[in-house]
This record gives sequence, structure tokens and C-alpha cells, in this order.
Amino acid sequence: PGEFTRRAFMNGRIDLSQAEAVADLISAASDRALQAAVMQLKGNLSKKITGLYDRLLAVLGQIEAAIDFPEEGLDFQRRETSISELKQSHKEVSDLLNSYKQGKISREGASVVLLGKPNVGKSSLLNAMIQENRAIVTPHPGTTRDTLEEKVRIQDTHINIIDTAGLRNNPEVIEKEGIQRTLAAINDADLILAIFDRSHPLDDNDDLICNEVSDKSILVVINKCDLPENWSIDDLKKKINIDPLILISAKKQNGLDNLLEKIYDKVTSVEKHSESVFISRERHRSHLVEASSSLIKTIKSLEDQLSEEFVAVDLRIAMNHLASILGKVVEDELLDQIFNSFCIGK
Repeated sequence: PGEFTRRAFMNGRIDLSQAEAVADLISAASDRALQAAVMQLKGNLSKKITGLYDRLLAVLGQIEAAIDFPEEGLDFQRRETSISELKQSHKEVSDLLNSYKQGKISREGASVVLLGKPNVGKSSLLNAMIQENRAIVTPHPGTTRDTLEEKVRIQDTHINIIDTAGLRNNPEVIEKEGIQRTLAAINDADLILAIFDRSHPLDDNDDLICNEVSDKSILVVINKCDLPENWSIDDLKKKINIDPLILISAKKQNGLDNLLEKIYDKVTSVEKHSESVFISRERHRSHLVEASSSLIKTIKSLEDQLSEEFVAVDLRIAMNHLASILGKVVEDELLDQIFNSFCIGK
């Protein structure tokens, strides 16, 4: 797998981030993922990282010269100038890190969790959204015991819809494990659909839902609006005052177009980021986190007037992490891991 792409990388025709973009291009499941892969394959990220690396290399050259020729009477770059350049580099690294959510959604799709108390209509909504009877639906609460994930495409983005076990107080023994998986899905979600049943009274289980999503990115969905209402919008707003409230009937498939439009607007709004180049892989993110940490240490060492040897050590670490993104510093095991995920050839 990945034989030809690996040859291109080993012979210096492309860097490692571009090689990874080939795999992303192959697996792209939406127009947005395709565009993101093409941008990375063209070298947008490579140019950004290379520019950062070269800037740090220039600063390191001045520091190394001060270490090697301290008594030659040469004029080296003032520490204030180095600090200013390093702070600008750190800002650009931070901007790339902040773009990770944008890139991850573009590459993998957004994770949207259906959350509500038992029998609120989560599985019916999943089936309606994917236009397939994928989840088992019964009138009995607690039918869904595990998470169930399906993909749906909305305009140019694919969405991973995750149906979950209903949250409620005092669950049965078997339900407890399902609820733990629900809580894990909530923590990893890009968006939560907090679903409420308008045909049954609001109770302490609805309060539980409101508490779980209080600090999350959510849309409030009111289901079963084809049935007589049992409470008013004002009743719900006393518990969770978030607009807009989206009224649907999953069973009758009323209001689904509006819901899908609101989901799309919500998950793509995180992509309005000032950084035109973005990262989409955890490997890139982890290296940038380490590079950022090392740059902070480098700047502090300069500001504290520590000797150049201490400054140079942390600066080299930051540069090595940037180089690892491009594959300038890389282990064979990592290459095997990356290229083994390719199709044959490529």
C-alpha cells in the first residue's frame, strides 16, 4: 500500500504532509473533504510550516553564533528582536492549532449526537435523517442500549449522526453502560441535538439533559409536534433558554429540511477562521502543541536573560517538531503506519 507515494516522499518529490493528503484525497467523502485534501496536496500547509521553520532557523543561527564566537567582537541580533520574531512565530503556531477543529470537520465530517430521555424519538429521527430504517424503533423506553453511528451528507459536508441511549435517572443495570457511552459521545461531539418530546410532560429526566448540555454546542429540537402539546415553549425556556427552537415530527418527517439546514449552519460556523491554512490530523496537532510549548520556554529563557545554550535547546526542540510534520525528522515505524493506510499502489 502507498508504494508510489512513498517513493515520491523518499526521493524528495513531496513532503510527508503532502503524502498524507494523497490518502485524504482517496478517502474524501464530501466536496469539503476533497477541497481540503487538494489544498494540502498543493503544499499550502507545507509552505506555512516551512516558513515558520526557516524563521526559527534564522533566529537559531544568531544564537549559535553568539555561543561559538562570544569574544570575536561581532554584532549579534539583539535579544529583543529575537523575542519579537519568536512571539510572532508562536502566534502563527497558535493560529494553526486553533484551526484544527475546522480541518477535522472538513476531513472527517462533523460529529452530531442525538440526545434526549428514553422514548423521545432519537432513533426515529436518525432513520428519518438517513432515509432508512437503520435503528430499531419501539414504543418501549430504553430500546437503544448502545451508540449507533450513520453518515448523512448535507450540501458539501458529511455529518456523522450518532444515536445514543436515553439519559435518565435511576437506569437499569444494562442501561448504565449505554449511558456511559452516551456521555463519552457527548464529550467528543461537535454538535448536540437536545431533543424534547412535546407530547409528554417535562420531568427530571429533561432537567438531566439540560444540565449535561449547558456548556456544549447544541441545537434544541422539539419532536412529536404532530401530537397534542403537553407543555409550552416558555416552559422549556425556563430550563434551557437557547434559540432557535426547531419543531419537527420525526415520524411524519415534518421540519427535517429546516433541521438539516440549521445543523449545516452550526457545524460550518466553526470554520469561519482567520487562518487560511488549517491542520486536519491529530499528528500535526500534537507536534504543533509541543512546538508551541517549546517556543514559550524559549521566549521565557530570552526574557530571563538565561545563557544562549538554554535558549538554543528549546528552540531546536520546537524546530524538530515542525520538521516532523513535513517528514524531515521521522521514524520508519511512523512511515509504515501512514502508508499502510493507503490503497495498493497510489
